[in-house]
Amino acid sequence: MTVMIPTDKIGARIGPGGKNIKKLQEGFNVTIEITEEGMVKVLGSDTEVLKTAISTINMQINGPEIGSVYDARVDSIKEYGAFVEIGNGVSGLVHVSEMSDERVQNPADFISEGDTIKVKVMEIDKMGRIKLSAKAVE
Repeated sequence: MTVMIPTDKIGARIGPGGKNIKKLQEGFNVTIEITEEGMVKVLGSDTEVLKTAISTINMQINGPEIGSVYDARVDSIKEYGAFVEIGNGVSGLVHVSEMSDERVQNPADFISEGDTIKVKVMEIDKMGRIKLSAKAVE
């Protein structure tokens, strides 16, 4: 499968010493080639894995899409919500009011660090902060 990325983003996609591209290749067990024109070729045998790898590359280059649902890993829990990672290095906040339809007094009673939850991207503010909702997924 292929995807085009802006030529000015090629260096960021490859990373220092090829670190970013190696991490993607190892994580998805695929081979990735990038041309000077920005064509990213993802080679592998499992179509679903290829689609997931392409969507990960798209998110890393363009950021998450408002309205999209992602599997998120809970990184840390605060009294006001939980910080979760929705993609390699892309994190956002699930505010306590967006965790459940029920009132959540203490987020730690509802989720734990390391859990995987489904979240929906509700908003990306001017500062680039991602506001997520778990209750909007149901």
